[in-house]
Formats: sequence, C-alpha cells, structure tokens
Amino acid sequence: MGKGHRYQDADQANRWRRRAGSRMPSRRLPRPLLGLISLGVATLAAAVTQFVIQSTASLQTTVTNWTEPLPGSMEGRASVIDGDTVEIAGQRIRFNGIDAPESRQYCDDAKGFDYPCGRRAAQALDEFLAASRPLHCSFVDRDRYGRFIGNCDRADGRSVQRWLVEQGLALDWPADLFCLCRPLANFRSG
Repeated sequence: MGKGHRYQDADQANRWRRRAGSRMPSRRLPRPLLGLISLGVATLAAAVTQFVIQSTASLQTTVTNWTEPLPGSMEGRASVIDGDTVEIAGQRIRFNGIDAPESRQYCDDAKGFDYPCGRRAAQALDEFLAASRPLHCSFVDRDRYGRFIGNCDRADGRSVQRWLVEQGLALDWPADLFCLCRPLANFRSG
C-alpha cells in the first residue's frame, strides 16, 4: 500500500462526513448514570426552592418586625413556654433582660450532678404566675423570631423578671449583651 491509499481512505471519510451532515458518532451516557444525574439536578432544584421559600419567609418576618408598630401592652392569662417565654392570647412574649434555660435543658449542680433546670424554671414560673393573675406586659421590641420582648408584672405588681433572677431560675442579661455569645457554662442541652 502506498501513499495514495492512505489519502484515498481520508477522501472516503470526508465524503462520509459530508453525506451524514458532518455528524460525528455520538457517545451516550448509560441510562443509570443519566438517572443519577437527573436525580441530582432535581434534588438541587428542590433545595434551592426550599432555601428561597425560607429566606422569603424570614425576610417577611424581618420587614414586619421593622415596619409594624409595637402594641403598647397586653394583659391576660399566660401559658408558660419556658423559663423566659410565655404566651398570651396566641402571642409569644419573651421576658426582657433575662435569660433562662430552655425547657429541655439540663444543668450541673454544685456536686456535678445533672438536673432538669429548664423544666424546673418553667414549673416555678407557672406556679408564680398562677398566684396572681392576669399577667400584664409592656413591650420594648421584637426578637428575630417575631416574638414580643417585654417587661411583665403579675396583677399584684411583682416583676416576673426580677423574681426569676432572685430565685436563681434565670440570669440577669442586659439587653446590650443579649446578642453576644452567651457564657452559660453550667447550661447544656439535654
């Protein structure tokens, strides 16, 4: 075979490309791989959609918190959510200037034993509020969850926040420090 034969094969290949519309043979991915890629794209689309929906809801809450005026005050029978949060007429109210353990939180006592400090704080608060109803709260702000932040007093005029701190059920937490990292070494989730 000489030089001419090699060029003849090249001419034949060029003629074939022209007849086939300059199409090269396609390489297809196996069906299982295509299925996995499709599943990945669908999962990514769902995650992006979920993120957008949650971000929009959070943005709406933030805008509402900035634009809607605070009500002057609220009075009613309070249901205890945890040691620093109550609910009156479907509206959650977080006590201003204190921090108490969450309902499911455990603490270490002086001997290093665990006890359900969150549940105890909530129970003690419930008993304290039951002794003199209704609860009266005046609002100072909203938190990032849309809850009102307020100063609350029982019907007899006793400050709920002051009582919780005096009883050792909550920490006095100045408002300007509230957004910083909380040094609650003796609190842990349980």
